[in-house]
Amino acid sequence: MKLPSIIYLFIYFLFIFNMDDVIDSCNAFFVSVGPNLAEKIPDAFSSEDWDGNFIDRNPSSVFLTAVEEK
Repeated sequence: MKLPSIIYLFIYFLFIFNMDDVIDSCNAFFVSVGPNLAEKIPDAFSSEDWDGNFIDRNPSSVFLTAVEEK
């Protein structure tokens, strides 16, 4: 006996069972991802403002460079 599949979306503590509402919720989320991420990108530095460092130094960082195989 095959059990019926139950399709739902759980968002903000609500279960959404109506497939049109599920689709609309997914579309709203994915359409807003790009603009929301774009808002978090800082403005570019002008050449006068840039001191050569983008982040504070971290003594635990490791920087790798390309090597030439011999």
